[in-house]
Amino acid sequence: SQGYKSVLDAGAGLCSQYYGFLEDGYSIDYTACEITPKYVEFAKSKGIDCVLASTDNMPFEHNKFESSLCLDVLNHLKDYRQTIDELIRVTSKEIIISFFKPFEEDKKINPSSPFKIYKTDLGLIEERFKNEEKTTAIYNYINFKKLEDFLKSKNVSSNFLRPENTHHVFLVLSKL
Repeated sequence: SQGYKSVLDAGAGLCSQYYGFLEDGYSIDYTACEITPKYVEFAKSKGIDCVLASTDNMPFEHNKFESSLCLDVLNHLKDYRQTIDELIRVTSKEIIISFFKPFEEDKKINPSSPFKIYKTDLGLIEERFKNEEKTTAIYNYINFKKLEDFLKSKNVSSNFLRPENTHHVFLVLSKL
């Protein structure tokens, strides 16, 4: 912990990070942002400050939060750039982003995959369908080099962490 007083949990889901702060006895002004109405209702029923909004258009002032978390969200977006821009805009000090899928360069393509897989400018997209009309999941295997190039144009320092024995990758952005 860096002693931050406020945190935004962008794409918070069921707000598990909130409970983690409580369990650790870490006192922090926690705000969640979530796009799924049922998750927002659940959080509010538990007394958690949670706003219904997309991570690519958050209703917060510039630099409102000292720190922001965006855990396991970007792999579900076809284009992560606006979400990263928004995180940088609303955060004054540090942003932690995690990826739960390997980067495009690490992905082993299964030629017999039943899912639709196609290339974009930012990475490799896998779409999983429940039926012909509805996409149930999008997985973006982000192109590492494209992400790195995008971050160079921002006023942040970036540090990628790849802990052993996990498939997660963490990106820590610090405002300059």
